Amino acid sequence: MLIPFTDLVERLGDDEFRLRLQTVGRGPALGVGGELRIGGPSGAAIPGEPSICVEGGAIDLRFSNMGGYQPGVLHHFEVTYYDIGEWWHVTDLRALGSKESGGSMTLRINMTFVNELDRQLGGVFASRTAKAREGKGWKSALASSLRR
Repeated sequence: MLIPFTDLVERLGDDEFRLRLQTVGRGPALGVGGELRIGGPSGAAIPGEPSICVEGGAIDLRFSNMGGYQPGVLHHFEVTYYDIGEWWHVTDLRALGSKESGGSMTLRINMTFVNELDRQLGGVFASRTAKAREGKGWKSALASSLRR
C-alpha cells in the first residue's frame, strides 16, 4: 500500500503539485496513477516512468492543477494501483492549503485513507490468474491456479 512520505505537498507553480508516496507492506505497487479533485475533477496525475513503486521504495506523482491554487480549499488526491495478486487498491489523501507565518502558502495532508477495492484486473494482461478466472467464480479460479 502507498502512504505519504511527508505531510507536505510540493507546489510547482500554480499549475502543478508533486506528491511523494512510499510503499509499506510486502510487495510493489504497480500501475500507479491518480486524480486530483478540488470541488470536482480538477486534474489527472501526469504519468511518470516507471509507474511502479518497489517494496520499501518511494515514488513521486505530479498532478496537473487546472483550477489554480486555492488556499483554504480541500484538495483530494486519489491514487490507484494494484498489487502482484492483481487486486486494486486506492489511497485517498486530503490536503488543505494554508498561509504560513512567512506569508508563503503550503498544502499539508491532513487525512489519509487506504482501501483495497473488491476487484481484480481481469484479463487485461492475459496473466495465468486472469485466464483461470475467466468464466469461473474466484474460489474455483484460485483452486485451479493452485493445482498448477
